[in-house]
Amino acid sequence: MKIFRKQGVGVLVAPNKCASSYALHIIPKSFVTDKQTVKKFYSNETVYCLVRDPVEWYISGWRYAASHFIQECLESNYQNNFDNHLELCLDLQNNYNGEQPTQFDVHCWYDPITQGNRWGNGIDKIVQIENQVEFNMLMRLFGAGDPIEKRNVYSKQMIDSRRKGKSYFDKPKLSKHTVKLLKSICKWDKAAGYNLNQSIQNYINTV
Repeated sequence: MKIFRKQGVGVLVAPNKCASSYALHIIPKSFVTDKQTVKKFYSNETVYCLVRDPVEWYISGWRYAASHFIQECLESNYQNNFDNHLELCLDLQNNYNGEQPTQFDVHCWYDPITQGNRWGNGIDKIVQIENQVEFNMLMRLFGAGDPIEKRNVYSKQMIDSRRKGKSYFDKPKLSKHTVKLLKSICKWDKAAGYNLNQSIQNYINTV
């Protein structure tokens, strides 16, 4: 998760699995800030928050966790089972008591809207990363140069570097149990401008 602040533009919260790494390559590092600074000095500025299709966000979190947080996986077949991942995340979410979330949490179940509200001191404008026109416009506002020109080169380099030396996990099929788990854990889709049922159907239609 990254927070950026640009004078005259506002504050941008890029939650984990919502193009935060991409934003860091587009936006000058001198614009990177933190929650405390935002709350103390920039609380009256416009806060933008990046969000992502909820089904894709949870799946991306699982694929990332299966490669990076293996020691935290409680199930022996966790890496190959998206349902086990969701069950673990649902249990963590249901038992969460407000403490500082871990890296596993913010990648897997501590959703983008909650991240935006917690670290951005509230959200004024939500931008879906799938909306390329709005997303690119935001990157231009905060960044330097043309993000469209940089994106293709960076994306390939990022994918190649992340896959190197790591297991790569295919996108899972969604069973009835998977859908039930997604509906139990995801309570933020409407706040982010999505419809979970439609996201599930769109995913099923494309996998």
